[in-house]
Amino acid sequence: MTCPECGSEMVKRKGKHGEFMGCKGYPDCTHTAPLGPTGPIDESDRKSALKAYGAFISQKGWTEAQGSKWLQQTMGLNWDEARINNFDKKQCELLVAYIKLENTAGGESEIAIAMRKAQTRRKQ
Repeated sequence: MTCPECGSEMVKRKGKHGEFMGCKGYPDCTHTAPLGPTGPIDESDRKSALKAYGAFISQKGWTEAQGSKWLQQTMGLNWDEARINNFDKKQCELLVAYIKLENTAGGESEIAIAMRKAQTRRKQ
């Protein structure tokens, strides 16, 4: 994995919050990237997952909290695990696949329907 800022190699480092990927050019370059459970997280995968997720919850008219709840229930994650910034490549691909499935299935998942009904009840 190469640093997107300076082109140097990214290396595994340890910090007070755990392991992460840091630029070998440190201290001249301070770029870092999270380290997922299966290895380094690819920045482009995470950005595409975040973009798809943002468009998805916007299309549904959900708040960030409602989107997070859908994410937790759909992917079987707890609150801490449902942070896209910490997703590895496999989780990013899975999220994009779930969103595509939800959008092309000709309807809504049971989770999305339940959330829409709850949102309607709150407005009444």
